[in-house]
Amino acid sequence: APLVCAMEERSIAVEMLGLCKHYLLYQTTSLEIPSKLLSLATGKDIAESVLLTAAKRVKTLERAFNVLRGIRRSDDTLPERLFDNPVAQGPFAGETIDKNLFSEMIDDFYQTSGWDANGIPRQQTFDELGLSKEWELFNSRMNKREHPDV
Repeated sequence: APLVCAMEERSIAVEMLGLCKHYLLYQTTSLEIPSKLLSLATGKDIAESVLLTAAKRVKTLERAFNVLRGIRRSDDTLPERLFDNPVAQGPFAGETIDKNLFSEMIDDFYQTSGWDANGIPRQQTFDELGLSKEWELFNSRMNKREHPDV
């Protein structure tokens, strides 16, 4: 799960710059060149860590947006056939994905992302990313969804 989070955040960083995320697959997982390109374009020294923090903000805000539209853990899954039907051929012939192991990976992914067990970003995550005001808005909208009469 930490590797998946890291690659997802690097993909977001590259996409924020308008580059193809396949850069990460075929060139390098480093954001050194993209951060240098951004530095040259803006005239400001932008470190790789700054890009990654921005990507984590995007990831957290995207998830918060989706949560407000009803997305939860039950939506973070794969087609049932991948759990039930063995692979027909190739190096993984006869294999299926173990639902329990997949669920554990989701737990790890959520924890690494700073989300709760239902896939909802935590206040601490917003705060650590400098998104405290966004947390207040998100939390108030969540409360309205949970208590529409209030």
